[in-house]
Amino acid sequence: MKKSILNFGASFMLLAMLFSGCNKSEKALLASKVYFDKPSETITVEGSESEMTHKFASRLSNMVKNDVTVQYAVADESFVNKYNKRNGTEYKPFKAEDAVIAEANSIIKSGDVFAPSTSVTLKNLDKLEGGSVYLLPITIKSSSSPIIEGSKVQY
Repeated sequence: MKKSILNFGASFMLLAMLFSGCNKSEKALLASKVYFDKPSETITVEGSESEMTHKFASRLSNMVKNDVTVQYAVADESFVNKYNKRNGTEYKPFKAEDAVIAEANSIIKSGDVFAPSTSVTLKNLDKLEGGSVYLLPITIKSSSSPIIEGSKVQY
């Protein structure tokens, strides 16, 4: 009898540990995460404009009780190469030095899900090759909340 109580106790402890492990992974899965809800946006340059500004913002998957900081950056040319390979396209990389993010750091306030809009200024547009399509990847470089990896870049 003593042995079966010990076995039952050990089994109960093992089950408790398994269920607590599931709760941790479930919590991680359901945790609020930062992402871009638009994977791409198209901007058409017409005429002889040399500069243009475009707004963008990230968001949270659900509200949180504390402020979330988000840092944006213009991604390097390797992102354009990966995009082209994945999508069977031949877009040219927009020069990173010709793209300036107005506010690289943003704060999603407690109780909100959207970051305030920031903008990227595109310069030297008049020097682009006419009829060509250029791609500019902007990435969520870091965040105080987890980032959804598949949605951390906006083109």
